[in-house]
Amino acid sequence: MHADSSWQPPAGRLRAGLKNYRADTGGCRRLVYIPTHRPVGEVLKRVAVEIGHAGRRTGDEFQMLVIDDRDVALARENHVATAQIAESSAFAVNWLGREAWADFVEMLVQVADLTKAQCGFAARVLAKESGSYGSGPNKASLLAAYLGAHSLHRRDSDEFPGFRDHDELTTLQVEAVALAVPIPAAAEGVGVVPYFVGSDIVGEPTKDHRDLMTTAPDLADQIDRISSAKDMWRSAAAGSSPSYVLDVGAGVPVERDTLGKTEIGVSATRTVFEWIPEMPAVGVLGTDYFQKGLLYRLDLPVLWHPLSATHVYEPSRLEQRNLASLRRYVLAELRYCILKQYWNAANVSLSAMAKELMPRSGLFRADLYADVFRNVLDSDSVQTEAAVTEFITVHERALSLSSGEVAARLEARVLALRQARDTAVGYVQAAVVEFAELTRLWSRLVSAARAMHPT
Repeated sequence: MHADSSWQPPAGRLRAGLKNYRADTGGCRRLVYIPTHRPVGEVLKRVAVEIGHAGRRTGDEFQMLVIDDRDVALARENHVATAQIAESSAFAVNWLGREAWADFVEMLVQVADLTKAQCGFAARVLAKESGSYGSGPNKASLLAAYLGAHSLHRRDSDEFPGFRDHDELTTLQVEAVALAVPIPAAAEGVGVVPYFVGSDIVGEPTKDHRDLMTTAPDLADQIDRISSAKDMWRSAAAGSSPSYVLDVGAGVPVERDTLGKTEIGVSATRTVFEWIPEMPAVGVLGTDYFQKGLLYRLDLPVLWHPLSATHVYEPSRLEQRNLASLRRYVLAELRYCILKQYWNAANVSLSAMAKELMPRSGLFRADLYADVFRNVLDSDSVQTEAAVTEFITVHERALSLSSGEVAARLEARVLALRQARDTAVGYVQAAVVEFAELTRLWSRLVSAARAMHPT
């Protein structure tokens, strides 16, 4: 459906509209989505121009999907802006607010092959409140199945997609070509069509360690080392990055990313979003990297291209005046550090069983993948408590070295970390269990969404 410029409450047109949710055509080749919990502003306009330009150049069918998971009053500004884009665009524009998503999930679990208990679980997990990094991608994945999309193109509301000025080449055009053609004979992985393509980020760093960097740069590095695992997460092809040139009217050099330098805020995927969900946990950083991470484990192509996205902090984040936001962020990063202890351990097993996960039949074994994450919780070798202690100690050390406003902000963070010390590991363990259970149901939810496709 095209968004409408007139504003009506969700109990009226918006809720009813989803029950007749239709694209302008019978299918959607490429779905470009913007997941947001803030005013989408200039990024919405930039992405609309990008879609229009790429559509004219490639001949592909593109649709836009704006996902806002806030309540109706807060989402109104974005809804109106989306409607205005729809009125002036030749491509289909879809709006998905919180109320409409609830209707979609209600229909989805009715169609899916699930028990009553599984229906309740899926409905609860898919309808989590704002604060889940995996929520937007999961919504987009199921809407992609519903609309029959071949690829998903993500555009975060605080990142501006790269654009080549001299010939007006868009990131979307690069993504469309990269996900449609096999890697040529001159490059490693010949004959395989890539599953992910993205670039790096310029502008503000995606991880916000400004106060640590101001106090002592080595402390920020120490935080990153807590989450790393040497070479555990890397592709089997790590160390070699074969490159080639994409034919997009003017050559674009791309290379296979074996070291994880691609970011996801402006990126594109195909197929893998039908195999597993992203982790739906609230208040944990990095939970939207599971699909990309799986590709490394299976040694399937992830591509990097040079049209870097520009990351811009919103004013409140830039100013760092909201202590509640600072506390939420540092707790989300602590939980991420804990999660990475389990995730890194799981990656060792996943790499060893790649052929079992993706047998010659081509049918991904999501049950085995879920088993790995469930079983890793019982491992005595995962040093989660040590990670918690080190994370807190780094921030306490930074506080002892700081003064003024930086010290005030670090003090708020340290207090929040100390209060969460005894509950953080359990919180993450519950998130891993939930992720494993959703993974087991994912293929049935995708199939149900596909079956709901309007005809």
